[in-house]
Amino acid sequence: MAAEPQGSAHPLAILQRNCVRCHTEDKRKGGLLMTNRDALLEGGDSGPAFEAGQSGGSLLIETLFPDAENHMPPKGQLSPTEIETLANWIDAGAPWDAALWDKLRLSPLDGPVTLTALPPAYQPVFAVALSPDGKTLAAGRGPRIEWLGLTPSADGKTLSFTSAGTAEPGPDPVQSLAWSPDGKLVAAGSFRRVTIWDAVTRQKKAELSADLRGRVSALAFTPDSKTLLAADSVDAASGLMLNLDPATAKITRTTEAHRDTIFAIAVSPDGKKFATVSADKSARVWAAADAKPIHTLEGHTGYVLSATFSPTGDRLATGGDDEVIKIWLLETGKQVANFGGVRTGPVTALAWSVDPEKEKQKAAEKDPEKAKLINTDRIAAVNESGQPRVYSDLKEHEGEQTSTGARERNFDAVTGEELTALALDPATRRMFAGSTRGSVVAWEENGKIAVKSEAQAAPLAQAKP
Repeated sequence: MAAEPQGSAHPLAILQRNCVRCHTEDKRKGGLLMTNRDALLEGGDSGPAFEAGQSGGSLLIETLFPDAENHMPPKGQLSPTEIETLANWIDAGAPWDAALWDKLRLSPLDGPVTLTALPPAYQPVFAVALSPDGKTLAAGRGPRIEWLGLTPSADGKTLSFTSAGTAEPGPDPVQSLAWSPDGKLVAAGSFRRVTIWDAVTRQKKAELSADLRGRVSALAFTPDSKTLLAADSVDAASGLMLNLDPATAKITRTTEAHRDTIFAIAVSPDGKKFATVSADKSARVWAAADAKPIHTLEGHTGYVLSATFSPTGDRLATGGDDEVIKIWLLETGKQVANFGGVRTGPVTALAWSVDPEKEKQKAAEKDPEKAKLINTDRIAAVNESGQPRVYSDLKEHEGEQTSTGARERNFDAVTGEELTALALDPATRRMFAGSTRGSVVAWEENGKIAVKSEAQAAPLAQAKP
């Protein structure tokens, strides 16, 4: 008797690599689910995929041959050896190793990848993160993390950036950044890599570079700083949510959140919920305690790129490449508002805060009914057109009706640059963003650009901690 194939030649590995993408709970092409043995035996619209112990005449095997009428996989061809392996597996009763299946599901899709150095001129800023005290900004510029000190003038009317150190986690561009709420750590994500840095000394404390499938496209700490949420994304294939221990960068939980890239993670102010948004055109809200889904929010007509919770945690704002911002009531999962700029380009990042002037007005209003009508929401958004916007006075409607209203204020544009990331200082209401051309920009609350740092030909000199 021949030894059972191992590694990539194992029958379950062949199914995982070639078939499962089109036969998941989300897609079920032809009505067929292929994520477990019982589902294969039950089959889809054309009947069972096979009968255990009898490969001859089985639908699964017949569709694999080059001349099959409904050839599978549609854009590929299994080798004769792979087809024979699957046939032998069926003849043996189709034994299912659940532990191996899970390991295959979470393993890198394409095996080892060797990354080469980036061209010196390629220095996009895909991520920024602001320290809790508002004194330092971390920016991922190309493959480096740059810490920028924020120095206000004596009269507080102007701002400048000063270099406060650099680090290079790896050869790939930094895709995501997060600063822990306790101010102690900065996390960075890139291709198959998460690094954790001491926010004071700028020294690396921990690293995860194994058991990752693709780009770490989003990061977020929980409010208690005890958990780091990371999105492990493979385009058009997988969006995994990873819970990491920030002290060790070890994975403590893995959740299949989406079947496509996760572009953003948002955590509710109380830490009880988190939200993910994806290229699959959906946003999902999860219970933080057990990663159980609460809502799947569908309404965007393109990729959903950004998300932020309201300060009260009862609503979620999402933005997409349909150039629209949507507000969702989390008690019901219903959309209650819909607005956006005209020809803004995709909404790449959002931040939700409280308008202090409206908050004072609301507190001073003695008539409770009139006070309810005073909207204190302030949503900042950046987009690919390079012009930040702030939305206030949101007009919301519960139920099926959606609004098209919010007061919109344009900030100074960064001409010719696509804005990709956003950080907001609640104390000063300054906004910070990065661009695909390597700029880091700060805006004052009045919408004027306070300072702009452009990409340099060589890395900034390392500053002493």
